[in-house]
Amino acid sequence: MSEYQGLLMMLNVPMYALLSKITFFNIKKYNYTEHLVVFMFITAQLSIIGVILMLFSAVLGTSIMVISTIVLPIYIIYSAYCLKRLYKLDVGEIILKTFFLIFVLTILTIIITIVFFGGFYLINPEGLKEFFMGFAPKK
Repeated sequence: MSEYQGLLMMLNVPMYALLSKITFFNIKKYNYTEHLVVFMFITAQLSIIGVILMLFSAVLGTSIMVISTIVLPIYIIYSAYCLKRLYKLDVGEIILKTFFLIFVLTILTIIITIVFFGGFYLINPEGLKEFFMGFAPKK
């Protein structure tokens, strides 16, 4: 996955744009295509920030997990800041929209997980059992 990290980030842009469109459903200022362009710019800028942080991580010898934990809130805050400026919202509105986005993302994640494991169960019920047994404590 690390070889294709840039490609994976770009493949997430349509999902980010859709989530943004859903989050700002009551503000009909921009269409889906414009949301795609906005998130292409945001993703590019966040990639630059990520590379700089990874270089510091390499120099300081910190773990990728530590840097990832630090970077995620930065990504959320920067995306919220960009959308705040784009839609000319005040701080309270963007905080509310950010929590709504997290709520929508949580619901979508739950639905996708249920569909994934449901499909996996339909295809291979024993494989699903073996998958979960891998998480059982060893005796």
